[in-house]
Amino acid sequence: MFWGVIMLRAKTPLLPLQQTLTVARYVDLVLEPIFRRWTAAIGDNFIFMYDNASTHSSKVARECLETKGVTVLD
Repeated sequence: MFWGVIMLRAKTPLLPLQQTLTVARYVDLVLEPIFRRWTAAIGDNFIFMYDNASTHSSKVARECLETKGVTVLD
């Protein structure tokens, strides 16, 4: 499995994920590192969209996004 981000004028490198993507791995390997880079590069003004997979829409993942002040597309 690979995880990546596509934005208006940019994209992140693909992140290879060798194991099942649990909520903890999603937060630790994807959200935390990616958001640190995004906020440094484009600031806090962006809207995050995901596909409602259970890992992405879990309470833990939603709380992580909320604590970072990330706006999520409904």
